Amino acid sequence: MAFRLPASFDCRAMRPGGQTRIIKSMSKNTNTGPRPVRRKKEKQAKSIQAASSAGQQAAGQAALPGDVQPGGRKIAPKAKRVYGWPVTLGLFVLLLFMIACLWALFISGPARIHDEEIARVQEAIKQEVPEIQGLQEAEFEYVTWQGYTDEELYWFDSTGSIITTRELSTLNYNEARAKAASDYGMDVRTAFVAYGYSGPVYQLESENRILMLDYDTLDWVYERGTDNAGA
Repeated sequence: MAFRLPASFDCRAMRPGGQTRIIKSMSKNTNTGPRPVRRKKEKQAKSIQAASSAGQQAAGQAALPGDVQPGGRKIAPKAKRVYGWPVTLGLFVLLLFMIACLWALFISGPARIHDEEIARVQEAIKQEVPEIQGLQEAEFEYVTWQGYTDEELYWFDSTGSIITTRELSTLNYNEARAKAASDYGMDVRTAFVAYGYSGPVYQLESENRILMLDYDTLDWVYERGTDNAGA
């Protein structure tokens, strides 16, 4: 079997120490062969690593409009989303519903309850005095109701029960007006019966004053807007 020496073998190196020189020369020549392949693999590994890191960065942080992607391409800005008229109409209907709920809770609700209470009291009064007419609500010390029939005057409490009565013939607005004018210098514009602290009264009103006189005696009961108030 023939043995071929490498092309780099130097016959002159066959002297003591020459074997070492041959081995070094052979190892050097041996390493020069695969070096280009190794560099190519290293470049491929670096490319794969760079692509992996770029992918991780893109997953952690979204690209913004105007950024440049790998490869030199720009990311176009996203178009603004425009909502159509169905969404606007739905929001408008929702607003109307909320306003209606607030109206029912804070305005219509209490007013409806008050109207129902008034109707209940009036019904109770009419059951007790079927011929009653001219019912009016008044509030001073208490909430009371006043009315009359062909023969009597009636005063009711807030539940519709009778507080007191007077014969209709005892009603005399002219005498009460004259008392207010002579004793208190009051130009009476409105007069009606009401209920004071503990009994029925005439309530007389001018432009800026209110005077209450006892129904039976015409004594002073209450006055607002003069020096006699609270006396």
